[in-house]
Amino acid sequence: MITITMVFTGIFLLMHTALSATTSAHRAKFDVDYGDGGNLAMLKAIRAQGNFIEYVPILLIAMGASEYVGAAPWFLWTCGWVLVIARISHAAYMLGFAGKPARLLGAGLTFLLMTVFGIYLIGRGTGLMA
Repeated sequence: MITITMVFTGIFLLMHTALSATTSAHRAKFDVDYGDGGNLAMLKAIRAQGNFIEYVPILLIAMGASEYVGAAPWFLWTCGWVLVIARISHAAYMLGFAGKPARLLGAGLTFLLMTVFGIYLIGRGTGLMA
């Protein structure tokens, strides 16, 4: 059973719910049914949610695959919490709660995790890594 990945999937489902609710609230507030209506706040909410969806699912798949093939729990917990920090940082910038360094931190950590999981899974899949 991939219990660590399950925990983080739950966390990210709650985070996605919050981002979706924010986008929906902006749609109601600005009376925008489709697109961004030319409203910068609406566009930022859409992109915060969209960026989350562009990166989190593939990283959860990578985490689950890593856990399935026996990755160390410390590795999975560390990567999971780093991803939580990354996604909160990025969304905080996009929604206007933090400055540009938060966006750079979020993006940088996300790219780092994609690289780490990619190398780990290639190594395990090819037998180059135990």
